[in-house]
Formats: sequence, structure tokens, C-alpha cells
Amino acid sequence: MIFDRVLAPARVAAIRGALLPHRRDGELPFDARCVRDSVELLFEALRLERLYCEPNAFNTAPNRTLQKAGFKCLKTHRTVSGPLNYHQAVTRCVVERPR
Repeated sequence: MIFDRVLAPARVAAIRGALLPHRRDGELPFDARCVRDSVELLFEALRLERLYCEPNAFNTAPNRTLQKAGFKCLKTHRTVSGPLNYHQAVTRCVVERPR
């Protein structure tokens, strides 16, 4: 991997389209590798047993990325995810710490 294990979002966004290495057959896409590596760091640093993520259900890109990174989609439901948000459909995905 051409980056440190801890990635700053602005740094990734700045070079995402320019310096990405070509994938080999069977290799995860760059975005799925970043998510997978971030999940590993979170499990180690925070001693989590499982990690949930709720992207917008109609935005297919993050949903596919999470699935490629090992998340399992549990359900789709409508919720307000924060005080500045509106009701929206989200997909609840979870990944569990490997035993």
C-alpha cells in the first residue's frame, strides 16, 4: 500500500484519482482496502466486538464498498441519523471482529 496505515480523509481525496495503482486480478479495490484497514485499526484501538455503518440506502457506491470490505447488510430502514438530517432510508451493515 502506498499510504500509511492511518489515512487522513483529505489526503486520500486529494490523490484518489491521480496516484492509484492498478489492481491485480482478485485484489480488492482501493476504497474497500481503505475501509478494511480502517476497520482493523478500530478493532485494535477501541477493542470493539462489532462495528456498524449506516449509509444512505439509495447511494449504491458505499453499500457495495462495505460489502466488498466484509460488512454484512442487516436491514434497510428509515431514520433520522442526526439533528441536522431529515428522514432517510439507510442500510444497516455490520462487521464483527475475527475470532
